[in-house]
Amino acid sequence: MKKVYILFNPKSGNGTGEAQGKKLANYGDKEVVFCDITKVEDYSEFFCSLNESDLVVVAGGDGTLSRFAHDVSQLDIKNSIYYYATGSGNDFLKDLGYVKGEKPFPINEYIASLPVISVNGKSAHFVNGVGGGLDAYSCMEGNRLHEQGKKANYVAAALKGIFYDYKPMNAHVVVDGREYTFKNVWFASVMKGRYFGGGIMLAPQQDRKSGTLSVVVVHTVGRVGLLPIVPQAFEGKHVRYKKYVEVIEGHSVKVTFDRPVPVQIDGETIDNVTQYGVETQLAVL
Repeated sequence: MKKVYILFNPKSGNGTGEAQGKKLANYGDKEVVFCDITKVEDYSEFFCSLNESDLVVVAGGDGTLSRFAHDVSQLDIKNSIYYYATGSGNDFLKDLGYVKGEKPFPINEYIASLPVISVNGKSAHFVNGVGGGLDAYSCMEGNRLHEQGKKANYVAAALKGIFYDYKPMNAHVVVDGREYTFKNVWFASVMKGRYFGGGIMLAPQQDRKSGTLSVVVVHTVGRVGLLPIVPQAFEGKHVRYKKYVEVIEGHSVKVTFDRPVPVQIDGETIDNVTQYGVETQLAVL
């Protein structure tokens, strides 16, 4: 009999991931097996234990999906992989036009040949976007609240950063060999999808199937001037402020900051970064 393996993340959705994942207990007419994804140590061993006809459902948020995609990137997976969103942001879900609560949908094509970020001697694949600046600061603040057992509010964290804590930096950006220098940078992000930060449409023209990345830099604007721009980013209208918002398309990106800043990878953060690079599979080849 075919089986459905539900890989749930108990930490997703502000700690509700297991309960949300188990809503799939009666999924289809197949035997359902629940697995805590945080306890899967070897995906090669895991997939070798399955029949090719078995279905695997990743139940989690953007961070869960990103880590899963990275961990299986070198495997030749024969099984169909589905996704069921149980996160708090769910930018991948929104980018594909789905809403939270819909039944699982196939994602094999979306987790293949993903771009790779190299930062602080490590590399990782990502499904939505990476960036250094206010976005990563907001993620760090949100994650800090989550660790304290409080509900993460990334918009409130961003506003706190704009008014008080976050200090813009300067950045040197190289895209496919073309060099750019920006001052007073709030965001320096590289996007595979359109959304990040729980529904912010940072790269409205980005097509995740195109094989091209969108580099989005928000720069040369003060705190007060930034306030009317940020709310419009939820609908992608911030790109109209061309004096302050630069969008560059390419396949190979290198970003260098003039001081250490936090960097986020699909919402997961790394602190004290002065440089990161991103390559698409096309660029690597």
